[in-house]
Amino acid sequence: MTKNTKSIAIISAVTAMVAIVGVYNLRAKKAPLSGNFGAQEQTQKRQTPTQKDLQQDEQTIANFMGDENYPVIFISSQAPSNFTVGSSEPLPGGGGSHITTPQEWQRTVNIYESTKFVSDSCEVYRFEVFPKTHEMVNVGLVYPKGQATCDDSRSALFSPPISTEQIKTISERYLEHALPKMYSSIKDNFTAQPVSKDNENDRWEWLYEDKEYKTPAELEAEPKYPTIRIFISNSGNLLQYENSLPLFKK
Repeated sequence: MTKNTKSIAIISAVTAMVAIVGVYNLRAKKAPLSGNFGAQEQTQKRQTPTQKDLQQDEQTIANFMGDENYPVIFISSQAPSNFTVGSSEPLPGGGGSHITTPQEWQRTVNIYESTKFVSDSCEVYRFEVFPKTHEMVNVGLVYPKGQATCDDSRSALFSPPISTEQIKTISERYLEHALPKMYSSIKDNFTAQPVSKDNENDRWEWLYEDKEYKTPAELEAEPKYPTIRIFISNSGNLLQYENSLPLFKK
């Protein structure tokens, strides 16, 4: 083997080791958040949703936002960020555990991102729609790909403050849009409370949990119960929405 050949071989081996370590670290960090490796790996084989599915999902998003022309683009299909059911297993070599999800509990959602910034921030909404029922199961704020963070995002999302009654009205409007067939029947079961962060009551949370639901004894669920949750900032901006009820249904 020549000197150049040896050098190439060494570089290739080091690159491979770095890639393996990188993948392990990503998975180790991901485990506490979703732990849904089986579903995540499976989604790599999934095809792009049909045009009909895309149109129905986009209508779900438009209904949720109350804007028939709300602009979004399809990103991918993957495991939901707010739902895991499975059995806990230790990671090789220790250092934590991950959730192995049985086939019957694997779920896939379609991910969309808005092309419109929220208020005057540099963040956009990311939507997760469950294609089986075309229900919204998660909405959150993200920086779009290639967009750097910006110092003004917080002030744009949290000021100026509005009244508690106005915040409640905004929350109920989103919940009515998201749950047109059931919100009126569970409305009184939501708890509402201000949430502190950095010693400031800068958001309100509305929470519903179906505590009568029982996960199979041999499995763990995250969240523990079918949950609907929404956070609204003290200036009336939607910060997060999640609804795991459709995902718990088999």
